[in-house]
Order: sequence, then structure tokens, then C-alpha cells
Amino acid sequence: FVAMECGPDWSTTKRRRVLVVDDNEVNRTVASEILKSAGYETASAENGLQAIQKVRDEGWDAVLMDCEMPELDGFEATGRIRILEAQNALPHLAAKPLPIIALTAQAVNGDRQRCLEAGMNEYVTKPVDRRLLLQTLAGFWDAGSATGTVDIVETSACIAPQKFPALQIDQLRERCGGGEETVKRILTMFQSRADEYASKIDSALKEENLSEVRRLSHALKGSAANVSAMEVSRCADQIETAALGGDKSLCDNLHEEMIHQIEVCQREILNLIEESLPGLQGHFAEIHDNASQGKES
Repeated sequence: FVAMECGPDWSTTKRRRVLVVDDNEVNRTVASEILKSAGYETASAENGLQAIQKVRDEGWDAVLMDCEMPELDGFEATGRIRILEAQNALPHLAAKPLPIIALTAQAVNGDRQRCLEAGMNEYVTKPVDRRLLLQTLAGFWDAGSATGTVDIVETSACIAPQKFPALQIDQLRERCGGGEETVKRILTMFQSRADEYASKIDSALKEENLSEVRRLSHALKGSAANVSAMEVSRCADQIETAALGGDKSLCDNLHEEMIHQIEVCQREILNLIEESLPGLQGHFAEIHDNASQGKES
């Protein structure tokens, strides 16, 4: 499947409203910026419960639904939305069935089956491919239907054990439509969130809570991939696999490597800011200094 640059009709997409559902702020922002740059109106929800409430209260043309979220995941939320549709309990529904596109950090057969059973229409992996996402959305309206079948749209989310530059800034620019202010905002978020995830994974390891280690590393894997921090994403992917296999010792070793890669990524961000986004060096240097002081305290 070869993706072509999607060129939606701006006169119609400006009136389309898409709800972005993801518990990770970086992922919500990346997806929202892709949609806004193509003329869509967006709003966001942080978990499945919020998504259901927003679908009840407002009219949406489509929903981007993360699969793994706290409180209520995307599979269960989608199932409940389909029940409400069948009961005619969604008075603001723009079209029936409501197009729901799954967002996940990996594409595996088991997840595909869960999407089918939950009632999702499409399946897009992280890092989100701008052209494929826009093409997928446009297909619902250009074709005039949401068929209710799952079509696996694979991007480069399956991270091979090979070396990548710490931060592929050109990919991030393309993904978000090229706006420097948007890139700055997303990188600022990621700098902070990466440190938070690393700290939480460390705490979960000390508590020997491998289920939480797996959940946190899965979330970090997706957000790092979305900002094209592929080395951080690779490490998080390996920790997730080790945690799933119950290997705490390996998780401990990989966590040290992940901390190193986060620090490398932060330094590369500073270098790239200096070369590519003039005038923002001081902004990111301050973030980096604050993060370093936090680690020392």
C-alpha cells in the first residue's frame, strides 16, 4: 500500500470535527496538529470515560481512539459507544456509525481482532503518518461510508533493533505541518514527559510492579516515536517486552540505557534548536537546566 499526499477539500474539512482520545499529552498534541493543519476542528479527551461523555454531549464526525488508557481503554469505550448508537442514545451523532480509528504503538493480530470485536473502523499505528491518517479520514466521506471493517494501516511503529539518530527533526516537522512554534511546543512537552516516565518506571521497578512498567514503557514508546526520538522509543519498546516476559533484571538494565538515551536526546534537541530553530536556544536550555536540577535534588 503506497500512500499519496492527501488533499482534502478544505471547504468541507473545515466543518468536520474530530475527537482525539489519548492519555498522553504529546500524542494528543501531535494528532491534533496534523488534523488542524488539514482544516479539521479538534478537541481532546484523556481517557475512554471522557470520550463517551463528549460523544454524548457533542456532535463528532470521527474519533481517534488510543487503545491503552487508564480508567477506561479504547476498546471498551468503543464498545460502549456502539451500544449507545444502537439505542439511539447519541442525539448529536453526525453520521451512523460514527467512524472510530484506533491509535496504537504497535500492530499485531490480536489487537486487530480486538478492534473488530469492539467496533472500530480503522487502525493506525504510532508514530502517526500524516498522509495516511488524513487519507484514512478523508476516505470515510469521499467514499461516503464507514464500512465497519478494520483496515490495518502500518507505519514504522514496529521498531527494529537498529540505530537511529536521537531525534529526526525533519520527520517531526513533516508530521506536524512544519510550524516551528508547534515543533517547539511538542519538544517542550516531550522533554518534560520523558523525564516523568523514566522516574515512574524507576519507581515501578523498585516496587517490582512489572505490569505498571509495561504500561508506562508502552506509553513512552508511542510518544517518543511520535516526536521521532527513535532511540528512546526503541529502549522503551525493549523494556515493554522484557516486562511482559517477567524479566525484571533485564528491565533494570534497559532502564539505565533508556535514561542515557533520554539525556542524549535532550542534548540533541538543544543542538538542533541552535541549528534549526534560531532564537529558541535559551528557551530549551532553561528547560534542560531545570530538568537537570530536578534530577540532582
